[in-house]
Amino acid sequence: MIDLHIHLDGSLSKEDLLYLAKINHLEEKIVLEYEQHLQIDIKNKCRCLSDYLSYFDLPVKLLQNASSLTYATYSLFKRLSKQGLIYAEVRFAPCLHLENNLTQTQAVKAVLKGLEMAKNETLMPGQIILCCMRGKDEATNLETIKVAKEFYKKGVCGVDLAGSEKEYKTEEYKNVFRLANENNIPITIHAGEDDNYKSIWEAIRIGARRIGHGVASIEDPMLMEFLSQTKIALELCPTSEVDTHAINAYKDLPIKEFLKKGIMVTINTDDMAISNITLKEEFKKLQECFSLSEEEITKLFKNSIESAFLDNDQKDYLTNIFQEKFSQK
Repeated sequence: MIDLHIHLDGSLSKEDLLYLAKINHLEEKIVLEYEQHLQIDIKNKCRCLSDYLSYFDLPVKLLQNASSLTYATYSLFKRLSKQGLIYAEVRFAPCLHLENNLTQTQAVKAVLKGLEMAKNETLMPGQIILCCMRGKDEATNLETIKVAKEFYKKGVCGVDLAGSEKEYKTEEYKNVFRLANENNIPITIHAGEDDNYKSIWEAIRIGARRIGHGVASIEDPMLMEFLSQTKIALELCPTSEVDTHAINAYKDLPIKEFLKKGIMVTINTDDMAISNITLKEEFKKLQECFSLSEEEITKLFKNSIESAFLDNDQKDYLTNIFQEKFSQK
């Protein structure tokens, strides 16, 4: 299994949060109360993406120094390996971790240190995507792109744009991503999650090779045809899509339509902790809801390999691992 769309701050386990609270001198009861209410609130009180994003406040608060970022990254990649993943691209926004006078460069170095520590123990390859943030000023987001350039192919594999599309339109960030395009840094953009299909067209126009979520693609037949022809991948995160009300119910995920059209659909978790999901559980839910064939499941796995921000030799390596594991079933 491969996860191409997973946020560091949204995927901290309860144990991670308790440990981080301890080293950051935060009362344990704050974490316990957060955990107690999290899943009840997500399922019953969350009505939109903005509601969902409010549950990141505590995790982000606990990731404001280098040691915390290193530990969180190390812990997450170790868990992903134990869950059976063979590769992951974990994303985070360095500009959100500067409250204790870290620079974006220092934040990225801390995360890459955790990635390297986990690799040495698990041998599972992985990379980091740096998120620019809607609502942040252009200078801050340009700094994120510059840091991505510095560490590109040194653990960083791409850049992203995250946050509410409804409040901050995708096209407003075209100057930021011009710098990424000029330096051939792969781009994925959250689009068609809490806004309509036009946001996806905007993401494509500013250079996105992949679309985060993108469920609104179903609204535009021309867009679906374009996605199919260009092999621009959709990073679907089904449980998260329900939690943020990008779709009304799991059964409304248009995965069958996308597959039928030949769109490069990939399946991901988005936020393992916030949405209380693992990738294995996500595939089980998909199978139960949509009765996916073995051929369709295989196609989803292969789409993730093909869409990964990797060179061809690295993709061949993952393909060989996948085939070995699949043949053992």
